[in-house]
Amino acid sequence: RVCLPLPHRGFGDDDRAGLPVPYLAYRAGLPVPYQGIGDGKRVGLPVPHRGFGDDDRAGLPVPYRGIGDGKRVGLPVPHRGPAPWIWRRRPRWLACPTPWSRTVGLAAATALACLSRTGPLATANVLTCLSRPGHRYSPRVPSTNSPTSDPRARATNSARDFLAIEGMSAPELVALLDRAEALLPAAMGHVRAERALVGRVIANIFFEDSTRTRVSFEIAAKRLGAEVVNLGASGSSASKGETLVDTARNIEAMGVDAIVVRTSISGGAALVAQHVDRPVINAGDGRHEHPTQALLDALALRMRLGDLTGRRVAIVGDIANSRVARSATHALSLLGAHVIAVGPPSLIPVGFEQMARGTGKTSIAHDIDAILGEIDAIMTFRIQLERAAGGGIAPDYRAAYGLTEARRSQLRPGVPILHPGPVNRGVEIDDFVADHPADSLILNQVSCGVAARMAVLLRAVSDDPQDAMVR
Repeated sequence: RVCLPLPHRGFGDDDRAGLPVPYLAYRAGLPVPYQGIGDGKRVGLPVPHRGFGDDDRAGLPVPYRGIGDGKRVGLPVPHRGPAPWIWRRRPRWLACPTPWSRTVGLAAATALACLSRTGPLATANVLTCLSRPGHRYSPRVPSTNSPTSDPRARATNSARDFLAIEGMSAPELVALLDRAEALLPAAMGHVRAERALVGRVIANIFFEDSTRTRVSFEIAAKRLGAEVVNLGASGSSASKGETLVDTARNIEAMGVDAIVVRTSISGGAALVAQHVDRPVINAGDGRHEHPTQALLDALALRMRLGDLTGRRVAIVGDIANSRVARSATHALSLLGAHVIAVGPPSLIPVGFEQMARGTGKTSIAHDIDAILGEIDAIMTFRIQLERAAGGGIAPDYRAAYGLTEARRSQLRPGVPILHPGPVNRGVEIDDFVADHPADSLILNQVSCGVAARMAVLLRAVSDDPQDAMVR
């Protein structure tokens, strides 16, 4: 290119500057191969450097697992981050999460109180605040029965977490549905909601795309007076290699009151709940569960049909890959309904008939036309193409299982039609059926979603006895 004696085959090639050896290794004159940012020998370290946060980034003798870890500055005990120092007008708001930092915090507060005009009163308030169990800013004590070997992990049995429908009792589910139904007028803006979460901050960590779930969580929190912080994967450090747990722990360190998690990792919400001391709400995790969606589906059906005991509800479509179908099956069977999974064998999970909870039942059907005249409600699901479900269906899927206008006419009068969204019109459901003014509950489900998530947020964050009853 500039009259070099050897061929120049492109940017970054051996002979760009006439080097006699490959340019990939000796770009900065290093004696060993330089294979890219974050590699072992980037700065001539004697051992491999495998990326940001690894053991040997600064030659530390012990593992360095990231910001806030135990040995970051050679501390003899784990260092979980700076203790929150919350200051609101008077020193009584100073609260510290660990015994040694409480001592330091008490000393600091006492010194500040001595300099203030209300010294004795402020000091007394600090003493009361630090000694009071269950203070708002005091972290929950991790269980000694932690399911992991990580000493930072806590058990996921917190009464404030909302991670799955599976494992709930029927009275718990009914109480939560009753609370959501009572909040529906406020959710729709017909009446002013009680602003029970004023001063609280809710963090929405959505590492999967979402419209209804994310927006309804945000509206639900704002109806209750809370502030909302939204974080998506594309705008976060997840694109730089940060893990979901590290993201959640950093968000927790900023002082939020609850964390809503949506992730493509099955069990990801429970994993976050093990590592943070704030309530965690599952907004969908992989193929596992979507509990708030099941809550709003059950609420919409209960408001249309009343008691669901003995009702036959057909769920049609990609059941194997749908977390919504799994959570809905747990919820509806727990309420006494008979859930029928309809679809091709490739899209029905193995063991579905054993998923029933409570007094409900589950069964499988592969012929949708054979059961249309016997059901009390029908819920269709899209094909989860992002989870590689497309290979499990035939090209004539709509003809075999689509809810067409002809099939709707085979339903008994008044049978409600549901879909959790997003709707793929012309595939699992036709336009006429999705928009039917009398039978379609699709938009009712969306409205119920705000109320259901208001109830879940109150259950997670509020100290009101009425909300404590649904935990």
